Amino acid sequence: MDKRQTQQNLAERYKDMIGKTYRHFKGGKYEVIDIAVHSENAGLLVIYKSKEDPALVWARPINIFLSDVDKEKYPLARQDQRFVEVIDE
Repeated sequence: MDKRQTQQNLAERYKDMIGKTYRHFKGGKYEVIDIAVHSENAGLLVIYKSKEDPALVWARPINIFLSDVDKEKYPLARQDQRFVEVIDE
């Protein structure tokens, strides 16, 4: 299996994130629109938009989207992950 096919399979694995709302550790809520495969390096990108201002659309590598908060840089962060799913919305 080539690199591109592997990444597409991974994108399929994360498709359950689509349509869900996530809260960023600095505040703000975002809806995941899609999981994309970067055309140049075949990396996965999370495509998401602000719930407060849906015209703001962002793309972030999935490994960063799902990463832990750097507690040395942000010692007052109240959540451990950069983005956490909002369950009760």
